[in-house]
Amino acid sequence: MKWSADLKDSLGKAGVELEVLSLLQPHKKLRKLSIKSYGGLTFPSWVGDPSFKNLIFLNFEYCQKCNSLPSIGKLPFLKALYIKGMSYVNRVGVEFYGENCLNAFPSLEILHFEEMPELKEWNPCHVDEKTRNFNCLRELSVKKCPKLLGSLPSNLPCLEKLVIHDCQLLLVSVPNSSRLCELEIVGCKEVIHQSSLDFFSLKKVSLLNITNLTRELLLGLTKAELLRIGGCGELTSLWQNTGGWLAQSKCLRNLEILSCPQLVSMEIGEEKEELVQIETLSNLEYLRIKHCERLEKLSTTVYNLTSLRELEIVKCPKLVSFSHNNLPPTLTGLVVKNCKNLLCLLEEESIQISSTSLLNHLIIERCPSLISLSSRGELPVRLQRLKIWSCSKLVNLSSSGRLPVGLKHLRIDLCQMLDSIAHSVHNNTCLEFIFIGRCEKIQYLPDGLDKLTHLQQIQIECSRNLASIPRLPSTSLRVLRLKEGFPTNLTSLTISKPEILEGLITWGLHKLTSLKRLTIRGGYLDGVSFPHEEKGMMLPSSLSKLAISDFPNVEILSSKGFQNLHSLECLCIVNFPKLKSFPRKDMLLSLLELYIHNCPLLKQRCQRDEGRDWSNIAHIPYVQIDNKFVYDSEEEKEENDSDE
Repeated sequence: MKWSADLKDSLGKAGVELEVLSLLQPHKKLRKLSIKSYGGLTFPSWVGDPSFKNLIFLNFEYCQKCNSLPSIGKLPFLKALYIKGMSYVNRVGVEFYGENCLNAFPSLEILHFEEMPELKEWNPCHVDEKTRNFNCLRELSVKKCPKLLGSLPSNLPCLEKLVIHDCQLLLVSVPNSSRLCELEIVGCKEVIHQSSLDFFSLKKVSLLNITNLTRELLLGLTKAELLRIGGCGELTSLWQNTGGWLAQSKCLRNLEILSCPQLVSMEIGEEKEELVQIETLSNLEYLRIKHCERLEKLSTTVYNLTSLRELEIVKCPKLVSFSHNNLPPTLTGLVVKNCKNLLCLLEEESIQISSTSLLNHLIIERCPSLISLSSRGELPVRLQRLKIWSCSKLVNLSSSGRLPVGLKHLRIDLCQMLDSIAHSVHNNTCLEFIFIGRCEKIQYLPDGLDKLTHLQQIQIECSRNLASIPRLPSTSLRVLRLKEGFPTNLTSLTISKPEILEGLITWGLHKLTSLKRLTIRGGYLDGVSFPHEEKGMMLPSSLSKLAISDFPNVEILSSKGFQNLHSLECLCIVNFPKLKSFPRKDMLLSLLELYIHNCPLLKQRCQRDEGRDWSNIAHIPYVQIDNKFVYDSEEEKEENDSDE
């Protein structure tokens, strides 16, 4: 049930809203109910009536005039409850649970509160020892409740996931649940828990922007496999144990350090402590460091993380390069973004990229000081995916002019100083995708593109400066996009925008002397003939198949435009509402198949034996108009033979 979202009317209308919703009581077998933008001050009594025994899903959104929550705690089989954007509600209490309800929400598994700007108190409603609420709750989420001060329910034996976002005044008390496996707390005052609380079940933990992050909580995360920690101003070294919390994380696989402005180094300092730390982090597979403004270097510690597969460094402006031996040989993916002072990714003296390196994808974005990828001049030999974007000072990809032989995906964009991708790609037979955009110094594409039997897509957005375009593969290429300029050896071309067709007409479409198949969708608006004779449009004489569609103003298929198409075997004409003229018979002698669809005027002129243009198409062996076989000379010949 959805009302208009405009709730600027006077409060006097709220009574009408209540009366309307009262009369809209649904059937008792209802299973799911959403009420959105309802304008009443309260909800009618049928909302939450326990007689709705089949109701399993409830959603209240932006009922902004309501000053209290509906009484829904007695719904016997309700499993999911979402409440969002109720601006006037300031407390969760007995009205929510239901009067004298000792077992509120007996079947509820998911409970979400979001955008409750005036919510200040959540009364857990503990009456006595017999009171049991939320006995089956598995997931609790509270987001954007900035004034919430009251305690959350603590006795939740089945809770598996707890999410708290942007509740700046809340002291989050972690519920006592042996099943809790996911904890996500972002933007609150403090997280407290019982000293005896068992954290062994916790697998995923996110602790971000917490004013007071306690040492005891960190020490309890011994079984966490994914840890995101951020907004910690006191963290100065990633591997310093801060009381031993990281040293205890023996199960950790994913680690993200976000917004720690005091983090300077990843060094440990003492050799003995380093060995212990490496041993405890032997299962770490993914490491992400973001927005650490003072981080200057990585360390040998990272090199010795023998399970590390993915490393991502984002917004670390003081990082200049990677330090000595700090990329482990097991690393398969490296991402570096927004590091404005990064000069060289892989220093000659600091890192060895040998044939044993497993690095197969490399992404570098927005590193404006980057001059070279490697001072040795070579890329990792097993690289399969390379993406470089907005690195304005990058001069070359490799000094040898060669790309890794296994490279499949290459994307280079906004590298204004780059003048060459490679000299030749003869050996890069795995290449499937090439994108080169806004690299204005590039004048030549690599030789050997026509040898790339797996190349499916090439897109060039700096083609106006290209001196020439080399031959392209004729068998595998599926997509070609060039901003300006076209290769004359192209065999198949699809044009789907009028402006591209206009550019081709100006450039000279007939210059594509190897073109066999041409498709044009969405033609020009200012001409009444095809081809556009007024602009000197000429079709390539090599065409064997031509498909044209969506030319709203074209009235004539020009005989002159078709006079040189001696190899044309198939012609498809679709959506020409004004077309009423067909080329002369002697212009289409090679044609074997003709398809006409949604061309009402031409259809009348091409009717068998009686249309004005029938004589021009009668010689064509196969003719189909609006999906109906109008003429098939082979079928007719068989029928005549049968009659005889």
